[in-house]
Amino acid sequence: MKRALAVLLGAALAAGVVSGEVKGRMTDDQAEALAKEAMASADPEFQRSALTRLQGYHFKSTLARQREVVLFAQGMLQDRMGDLARAAVTFHKLETGWPGSPFLPEAQIVMAQAALDHGRHKEAESRLTKALAAELPAESVRRAQELLLWCLADQGRAAEGAATVKALKPLGTAKPSERGLVGIMEALCAQGQRAEAEGTLADYRKLYPKGTYLPRMNLGWARLLGSTGDPKGAAKVFQKLIQDKPNTPEADEARMALATLLSDGSLPPKDAEGYPDAQALLARVKKTGTKEESTRKALMVNLRIALKEKHWVAALEAAAQFRAAHPTPGEAKPVTELRAEASRGFVQEALDKKEIAQLLPFLDAETLQALTPAQRLDLARALGAKGLPEAVRALAQASPAKEQPGLIKAGLGTVAPGAAPEGTLALLPAKGQGPQESLLRAQAAVSLRQWAEARAALGRARPGPERVQALLLYLTRPLAQDEKPEARAKEVEGWLARAPEKGEAREPLVLLAADRRAREGQWKEALALYPADPSAPNRGWVALMRATCQLKLGHTDQAAATLKAAQAAADFKAERERLGRRLGL
Repeated sequence: MKRALAVLLGAALAAGVVSGEVKGRMTDDQAEALAKEAMASADPEFQRSALTRLQGYHFKSTLARQREVVLFAQGMLQDRMGDLARAAVTFHKLETGWPGSPFLPEAQIVMAQAALDHGRHKEAESRLTKALAAELPAESVRRAQELLLWCLADQGRAAEGAATVKALKPLGTAKPSERGLVGIMEALCAQGQRAEAEGTLADYRKLYPKGTYLPRMNLGWARLLGSTGDPKGAAKVFQKLIQDKPNTPEADEARMALATLLSDGSLPPKDAEGYPDAQALLARVKKTGTKEESTRKALMVNLRIALKEKHWVAALEAAAQFRAAHPTPGEAKPVTELRAEASRGFVQEALDKKEIAQLLPFLDAETLQALTPAQRLDLARALGAKGLPEAVRALAQASPAKEQPGLIKAGLGTVAPGAAPEGTLALLPAKGQGPQESLLRAQAAVSLRQWAEARAALGRARPGPERVQALLLYLTRPLAQDEKPEARAKEVEGWLARAPEKGEAREPLVLLAADRRAREGQWKEALALYPADPSAPNRGWVALMRATCQLKLGHTDQAAATLKAAQAAADFKAERERLGRRLGL
């Protein structure tokens, strides 16, 4: 392009242009020649004068061939003189009128910079990408590269600039721009290139000792130190930034970062001495950036502090509030991990203290899935013991499939007989029930007065005192409308005959049948059932009833002996004493 301008410069003489002077009113050709001469000149005054003439010139047609060169030259001159906004407007005219112009690649750089100044990052990135794909002078390539790096960094995408940093054109004697150095620094930090980042930071401090972006550069350096295993060095840089530039947005970022280092255990207690505590740092954070960004950063630190201090509920609430503040996917992942840690800690503490009630509002699927298999099993037992089979069911549903049968069994194993019967029935499997599940079904059905289901389950239930207790409740149910006492008596005898229980476990069912026989005056049959050596809780009653049966059968001496043998029993003592007086005792 320079060679073309030099060749065409001779045409300026023929067109009547000599050092910016035009003989008479300019023509389109003379305007083009003046534009080329101004582009080739190194005289600022001449360039300024030529720019004034060119800006005031009106072509015969907006599509005049010469206008393409003039617009390019005019835009470049405006850019050189620091009028970026007007240069961008001029180049937009060039782009509209000559979309295929060979001058556009350089024009794209200026338009991209103007777009960046107005926050139009996507437009700027697109223009810079087009410019770098074309042939450009070295100085223009470097300018485009620095702008692209800044553009990426300003969007939080500094890591994508790694290839551009490697391909940077040498500057020679020129110095890099402020924003270019920021973009280079943040790309290097994103790649963890500590030595190169430190050199870039040193260049910035030397070239721009009072630069606008110095706090940002120091913040990036501190973060790099923290991410590469030097939290102590990072804390020092954060603290200095807070002290030197306390009212900047970067200082607030530093306060957040330092609070995080102090709260997440990165700094050993000895190294943390001399720094404000995390809560004090958070209290001084101003509302910088967007409101949601500030909220998320503060909540993240609060979450870490709550975890460190084992304030589980506060940690879970901070995680919920964080999510409500619309985090990015990158921000959300660590919060999920911290919330899981809080869930495990909270549940374990509640299990250890046997304080399950406080857990209930927080036992959602995410919390349950965060637990270890051992914690889920212990929690199922604890929930069952509290009479919460519905909670056991929710726990099982949220757990891996292979754990579900064990969790249900563990929870049912601790449910008190008759507790939460509806939930127990819902938790029990519909098919393939074993003796234990049948016992639980029978107990629940009896509590719900579902007699048909109770009768079916009792026949399959695990033998033992619990089955006998449920069976007693079933056999003493109110008579149905069309049920006769004789049928109930037969039913009692039938269950007694089939009962597999022995000894003390069987005794309550034996007494039920014996009492029925006694009420019906079947004294001999009742006496045959009442055990001669009953268990301690039944000793007083059985002695009274055996003596009564013996007396009714005329066995007075036996009745007296029975009462004497049971004198120490506390139950039904007054009744036995009255019967004894009848016998002369």
